[in-house]
Amino acid sequence: MLIQTVKGYSRASGQNVDAQRAQTRMDEVTYAYREAGRQQSTVVTRRSTKKRQATLLDEETGTALKQPRNQSPQAWRDALLMCLLLDHGLRASEVALLKVGDLDLDTGEMRFYRPKVKGTAHEWTTHKLTPATRAVASYYIGALYPPSLLPDGPLILATTRLLKNGEGGHLLGEGLNRVRLSERVAWLGKQLGLAKKLSAHDCRHTCATKMARLGYSVDELMAWFGWSSAQTAMRYVAAVDIKERYKG
Repeated sequence: MLIQTVKGYSRASGQNVDAQRAQTRMDEVTYAYREAGRQQSTVVTRRSTKKRQATLLDEETGTALKQPRNQSPQAWRDALLMCLLLDHGLRASEVALLKVGDLDLDTGEMRFYRPKVKGTAHEWTTHKLTPATRAVASYYIGALYPPSLLPDGPLILATTRLLKNGEGGHLLGEGLNRVRLSERVAWLGKQLGLAKKLSAHDCRHTCATKMARLGYSVDELMAWFGWSSAQTAMRYVAAVDIKERYKG
């Protein structure tokens, strides 16, 4: 009878639990693997991109990051990336999985997949595009995106190198993965003169804080960010309440 009271995990939720174990959060891990057809192993060192404490961006900095720095395709791609991170609070892994067809510019909606909460009610989420995201996405997809990749191509594409004279920065046929997206966010923050390294989690933290200040409820925050625990949403709501209470 006692054995029957033991509850386990489904296959999907078990994978999520394993992904969140302590050993996967190490700052650095080195391992070796051998590709098919090769005799020698390749040694790889992976460093965690998640910081211990998130950095909150102010409104002016966020607005600057969501605007293209020039008129190159690369700059418009970067602006769309930052809109998705700052306005919608997406994780880097979620942005990397986005397809062009996931954005419906006619209705102004975006439907996307959250691999981190697979098997929960938030596995698939629909967001109403913010005006900034919709405007940037309309030009990026309508005027710059390669027609041959529509509609199932990766939304955030890799680009050629942008030269100092303004040439280059053209969209390629492959998308940026989660690591390359994180590196790009850090580079954009550095170009803006930020003292601390910018991460995708900083953008998500900034978006959650802003929505909590606007008065969004715990349930609304959970649905928007894909949180399965109300405690995560409550931390942002409580932090805003404390700041407002003692602002004088």
